[in-house]
Amino acid sequence: SREGVCAVLAYRNQWTGIDGSPKTMLATFHTVSPNRKYGFGMNLYNDKLAIINSYAFNGNFAYRIFIGKSVLALGINAGLAYTNSNISVLTAYQQGDITGFDAMGKAQLIPNAGAGVYFKNKRMAIGLSIPQIFNNRLLGNIQVPLSNHYYFSFDYLFNIGKQYTLQGQKVALVPSLLIKFVPATNFQVDFN
Repeated sequence: SREGVCAVLAYRNQWTGIDGSPKTMLATFHTVSPNRKYGFGMNLYNDKLAIINSYAFNGNFAYRIFIGKSVLALGINAGLAYTNSNISVLTAYQQGDITGFDAMGKAQLIPNAGAGVYFKNKRMAIGLSIPQIFNNRLLGNIQVPLSNHYYFSFDYLFNIGKQYTLQGQKVALVPSLLIKFVPATNFQVDFN
């Protein structure tokens, strides 16, 4: 959605001090073509939770349609995830406890695809996306159902520069709303 290069590096270590706590590393890079009609990007991440370690790479492409000073972007992504489970760190308390998880220890590649639409003008932006269309995966012989995630975003620019300046620069307030929905769970709303 930006008119230039955008790169992000992020690291999250949740619940530090607890064995198997979630750790996530993320790197993204996105840019727009010189004629501004196309957007390109990539996401690379590592997600580690208890015995499961996942790596994923997604390539992103957006076609941008200009409507006056507004932009409508239609986007798709595709990629692969590599998942591996280290069952050797599990401790069996009863005979046969770990036997059912033997199949999970096999590493595998899992395809993924997503799609979205985004509209932006000078004062607001609105978007809808489904970043994970394929919703079932196998960990060895165990079926692990994954639900589609639906995201809705809305931003609106309030220009308050006429009243306030900060070191000679105009100041703007941009509240944003992100609504996340996964079937069989509650809506999650982020307001910034």
